[in-house]
Amino acid sequence: MQKYTKAVLDCLLSDTHCTFEAAAMQVYKEYDTGMAFPVFAQSNFLADVYVRALYRERVLEAAAKSGLPVRIFGEKYQESSIGEFSNVTVLPQMSYRDSLSAIAESAFVLNVMPWFKSGIHDRVLNAMYNGAVSITDSSSMMDTCFTPQQDYIAYSLDRIEALPDLLNTYVPDEDFRAQTAARAFAKVQNFTFAKQAEYIRTIL
Repeated sequence: MQKYTKAVLDCLLSDTHCTFEAAAMQVYKEYDTGMAFPVFAQSNFLADVYVRALYRERVLEAAAKSGLPVRIFGEKYQESSIGEFSNVTVLPQMSYRDSLSAIAESAFVLNVMPWFKSGIHDRVLNAMYNGAVSITDSSSMMDTCFTPQQDYIAYSLDRIEALPDLLNTYVPDEDFRAQTAARAFAKVQNFTFAKQAEYIRTIL
């Protein structure tokens, strides 16, 4: 199984737009595993875990290099080189409920999308709903529903090295922050549970 996981991981690392499902299917078609695809995909979930952790680390390091104050929740980052930056504060890991309070207290929230690539992580929507500016890589749904550099700050996983300059361009600009947060807050009203339930009812 290890060779399959590495093969799936190689697919993910070769293309940041490739979903875990697509990578797993590509490898599944190359080998006669004798397994049903859902079982094969689940058996190689560590490739997804690894690639997400890898890019999260790269993005956080780039944010730290901006020199701007960065708060990270999760003690293990204290053990990495990221925790050595003087502008980085590493705080204890918290529950999902408590993370919502932290988001509400923040002006900006940095996000790395999961590898499904079509939807939007609730962290992005929660940031917008709580008046914070989301800083995130994009997805097809983000491209459809929001405008980069107007409703959120968009960066590319293919150009993470550009993130420090991007942050220093937008984060210190208070007018940009206020206007972006206001635009995003107006648009995110369409993503409440009530609105989404109403939408689902219309397509059933």
